[in-house]
Amino acid sequence: GEGSERRIASDAIHGINEVDEYKGGYMSDLFHGKGRYQISLTDIPEGKWVFTRCGVKMPSVQAESIVIVMEGNFDAGSFTDGRISYSDGSWFEGTFSESGQVDGTMLIKYSDGSWYEGEVREGRPHGQGVAHHPDGTVIKGKFNDGAYQDDVKEVVETARLDFKKQRKTFVY
Repeated sequence: GEGSERRIASDAIHGINEVDEYKGGYMSDLFHGKGRYQISLTDIPEGKWVFTRCGVKMPSVQAESIVIVMEGNFDAGSFTDGRISYSDGSWFEGTFSESGQVDGTMLIKYSDGSWYEGEVREGRPHGQGVAHHPDGTVIKGKFNDGAYQDDVKEVVETARLDFKKQRKTFVY
């Protein structure tokens, strides 16, 4: 069926406050089918934090507060495909691995305006891909753990590209 829920929680050990809201399909009390899940985290202590929600391990967070929105398809409580957006303007779009990692072929937009399309492992470019930088530089090649492999890096163009014309949009 369809439904919505709101949950407010506080982590007594670390002091992190969380407000979760979900609207969409359910099956056996689990998120299932199309849905939108918003997670608002505040009072995050200093340091690197990693959160797992709906079976997806989010890239590390280094902020006092963040809003994460998962919009797309859920399967028995796990987020399987769609877009995960962050309040800093970055997002990941694609099909998420069964292991809970941001793995596979993804379209990623970073908060600095750059974007990447290609293979991803643990939320970082890894394998074949194309990186588009804010200055207009486009680099195509093989990436290893987020870095270019210099011997295969190819600058394909330096003209400015309109990100909106290039992006693929997940339809919700």
